[in-house]
Amino acid sequence: MFIDAIRSKFRHALNRFWPRHSVVLPETVGERPKRKPRYMRVRSRDLPQLLSLALEKGDTETIQGITERCARTKVPHAVAVGVASKLVSWAKTDEAWQIIADMNHAEDPVRFSALCQRIMKGTQDKEIEAKAARILNEVLHVHTGSSLQYSEQDKPEPGERSRYQFVSEPTDEQSAAGTLDILHFEGLAPEHRTINVELWKKMEGRVANKRRPTVTVYRDVFVNSLGQMWRENGDILRNAHRPLEDMTTTPPYAQVDTAILSTNATRGFYHWFAEHLPALSWHLYAPDLKATVLFGEHSRSFQEETLDLLSPFRPQSLKIPGAVRCAECYVPHISIDRLAQWSYFARTYDLIRENSPRIAHHIRPFDAIYISRRDSDRRVMANEVELETRLQALGVQICLFSEMSLAEQVQQVQFAKMVIAPHGAGLTHLIAAKPGLQVVELMPSQIGSHNLRFNFARLSQARGHHHTMWLEAVDPVSQGWTVDIDRLMQLLETKLSEL
Repeated sequence: MFIDAIRSKFRHALNRFWPRHSVVLPETVGERPKRKPRYMRVRSRDLPQLLSLALEKGDTETIQGITERCARTKVPHAVAVGVASKLVSWAKTDEAWQIIADMNHAEDPVRFSALCQRIMKGTQDKEIEAKAARILNEVLHVHTGSSLQYSEQDKPEPGERSRYQFVSEPTDEQSAAGTLDILHFEGLAPEHRTINVELWKKMEGRVANKRRPTVTVYRDVFVNSLGQMWRENGDILRNAHRPLEDMTTTPPYAQVDTAILSTNATRGFYHWFAEHLPALSWHLYAPDLKATVLFGEHSRSFQEETLDLLSPFRPQSLKIPGAVRCAECYVPHISIDRLAQWSYFARTYDLIRENSPRIAHHIRPFDAIYISRRDSDRRVMANEVELETRLQALGVQICLFSEMSLAEQVQQVQFAKMVIAPHGAGLTHLIAAKPGLQVVELMPSQIGSHNLRFNFARLSQARGHHHTMWLEAVDPVSQGWTVDIDRLMQLLETKLSEL
């Protein structure tokens, strides 16, 4: 009893003078102190990496411990958001909500709003969905740089249906849907294949709906580089799911009579060539509309290269300098499933394929090409150089698209009967390839990344290609990955013999 009383007083003193330190004392004389769990011992900045390991191993105790630590103790805002993002990627949206529910969204409203949207889509809990929607609305309409706010009942009038719409024109390339094969081996959990199969079926359902692409027009509006749109009185018409940082309504600003909005926060080749470019197809059927295509300030040279290949129908373009005031602004609406209705978009890519030989007449035809990523510092394949050597021995042409013009890339894919490539932007050219192409995509596969990385399989489905997805495991710490070259060669030798 005396010893217990002394221990109790000692613990009370420690908690009084060092309340932030967790001190574990033995309950009985001679018992060794229990060591704190790893998720309590690591530095805050290491929590996202530890969580990745726990998620890969299915360590529920550590996952819950990290979630509670981020929700109940003070960790850096960026760490908490990083942990919540990983949880959402692994379909643990309710756990992510525990972390961000009481978070100060003023510190990083852009990332916070993105998290809210992902949680709203992923949760099955209607109460969480409603709370996330309410907070998202607050974030989007408070962090605007404007004092004006409006309620759900006081929203501004949307745009109107344009008299110019997409035109369906007969084409020989209206093909059957593509096919998908998924291959994986030891060391990769079977759910990787299951998730990809479900994504393929989901895309089939979307394609079956045959939604038509449409065009909306807004009058007397301001737009910025992210594709956000507002009126002079402060009404927000399009927020692009992000807070508006600066709602300019006073000069100086650029002015355009008739504009076509073709920008958002992304700058990658895929988003341009497979999303924004087909969205401009309706303009080819509106010769009387003298419009300027608005690009973001982050636009890349390949966008201008592409417009050059639309000759003689090349529209003029403008890189948005902060903000542009438009008397009329046309906004096209398409999605990847609508590409299956190729008759709306064929003319755009026909022009590109017709004009490319004029610039890239020197490109030699090869039945099989490999689109290399050895010059990229993202998703690095550790044995890519060895793979290229083995592929060359099979007669496969190695292509480094970063050293080729857009016209040269288009030509190389047009000649090919088979395209082999690690997951990357080079596979965007599947959209302009002739239907029936054999595609072998080498995929670093991680739980939480499937939906984002399934975009090229969706292109193959919409365009009628035969897509093989070769899944390989990713190291959760280094993020490195390799390809089982010997097994891959067996597959490729068979496919090449059938070309």
